[in-house]
Amino acid sequence: MIKQLQMGFKLLKYTHGIATNIASLILIFVIGTYFELLPVLEPGIEHRYIINVGSYFIMMSALFILQMLISLNVPNVVAVSPWKKRIQTSVFALMVIVSYGITFLPMLGMKYFKYSSGILTYSALVEELMLLPVMTILTIVYMAVALKYFVASTVIFFIILPVVMGVQAVGPLVGWFSYAGISLGMAIALCVAAIFLGAALSYGVLCLLYKKPVSKYSQNNSLKKKM
Repeated sequence: MIKQLQMGFKLLKYTHGIATNIASLILIFVIGTYFELLPVLEPGIEHRYIINVGSYFIMMSALFILQMLISLNVPNVVAVSPWKKRIQTSVFALMVIVSYGITFLPMLGMKYFKYSSGILTYSALVEELMLLPVMTILTIVYMAVALKYFVASTVIFFIILPVVMGVQAVGPLVGWFSYAGISLGMAIALCVAAIFLGAALSYGVLCLLYKKPVSKYSQNNSLKKKM
């Protein structure tokens, strides 16, 4: 496991579009940080109108690390490598855990800072964290399926996404479910569990789809010309 994870990080320097992906990662992370800390920067703003927008951006910045790894599935040197299947399956799943974990920690720190500053109440802090697990699993599984079926998975993702966000926003108001009784520790544990579950699901999906050809639409423009 450690060997595969080390190999995943070593291979990132050979990926296509590394500069573009890193720049995009930084940009999305900075945008997410801005929205996450906006109530601190602009004390008069109504926090409920931007709830978790920043969190989603911060967590989704991890996708660019996975996009870099995915680009390795195209070059012929990888196609004949004994690492080919592992790059698409187990290495991908392990990189999911690490990349989402890396983005989750600073996001959690920002939320706790807002709580300690009095911007968030304890219940609001828990509620914001509880909005993340389903979204985390959804984005991870989408990334795995998009490697082989980019167009179809993207269409389905953008149909499901507003439904999930709508249910999470409306559910507590109409009594479908409640976050009452969930402690901060439980909320954090569920977020971490969602990362591991998403990684496990992505591994299962990619094992099932391994023999399917990589979708050229899942690659950047320079790679599309080679497919």
